[in-house]
Amino acid sequence: MTKLLKKLALAMVPVVIYFAIFIYFEPYNYFGLKHNEYVSDSAIVRVRNFLADPADVIILGDSRMAHFDIDLVESIVGEDVGQLAFGGASINESMDLLEYALEENPDIHTVYFAASFYTLNESYYKDRMSSIETTATNPFAYMLNFNYNIEMLNEIKWFILGIKNVAEPHHKDWTDEDYFYEDGTKRPYRKNLMEYADTKFTMEDPVAAFNDWLNKE
Repeated sequence: MTKLLKKLALAMVPVVIYFAIFIYFEPYNYFGLKHNEYVSDSAIVRVRNFLADPADVIILGDSRMAHFDIDLVESIVGEDVGQLAFGGASINESMDLLEYALEENPDIHTVYFAASFYTLNESYYKDRMSSIETTATNPFAYMLNFNYNIEMLNEIKWFILGIKNVAEPHHKDWTDEDYFYEDGTKRPYRKNLMEYADTKFTMEDPVAAFNDWLNKE
């Protein structure tokens, strides 16, 4: 019996080493061992953040909602906001995520939900929520997930090449011009955000503007 246990222990050594390497290089700080300010727009990260601190206000949608400045949003809303939007999210995935969030936190009272024309069609159908839910609460499901293992191996490659962790967003260095008018007056919001809002919400004829954009393409 003792010899069998020794052989089993020896056979487990490569597995333990691999898991140790995975935990060190895994790209989404699943185990909380990396720096505290770690940020990612990955669905797994955002669901785990929500489970750790369920907010009563949440954001749902695809990349158009996923890249909001959450600090700015919270300052406007006046309370914590759970960012649950992620790149490539389909309508059905966002609806499933809404149902999941309400199950975890029945006190949710406000949901900011966005949909795009790009995803409003039958051909854009994805169903990753069951996998996301399982992975978010089961470390072994995360470590045995094929896609996350591929991403972990890519992280090792970036590490060897001396490239920054690709799962982290690369923030732009904003200048005074982004936050202040030419006369020195502080802008209410960053320049590019104001320009984006002007483009989206103040055009006199949105349909004509959309057609113009199509014609340019």
